[in-house]
Amino acid sequence: YANKTQAKKELGVDIVISDDDWYEYLKLFASFFRQAGYAGLMIMIDELVNIYKIPNSISRQYNYEKILTMYNDALQGKSKYLGWNSAGN
Repeated sequence: YANKTQAKKELGVDIVISDDDWYEYLKLFASFFRQAGYAGLMIMIDELVNIYKIPNSISRQYNYEKILTMYNDALQGKSKYLGWNSAGN
C-alpha cells in the first residue's frame, strides 16, 4: 500500500499498530488470551545485545525506554497476563 489511509480503507480497519502503541496492543492480546481460557501471553525477546548497535541515538534510546517500561509494568502489575523473557549475548 502506498499509505496508511489506503491500507485502512481496503482492509476495513480503523487503526494501524505503530511503533508508539505496539506494547499496549500486546497487553490487550494478553488479556484477550486470558479471557479465551489461556493463562495469558508469553513473549520471547532475543538479541537485545543489538540495541546498542543501533546507529540512530534517538531510536536506540526509544528502545531502551520501551524495555524499561515493560520491566516497570511487570514489577508494578500493570501488564497482567503478559509474561516476557529477554535474552542478550
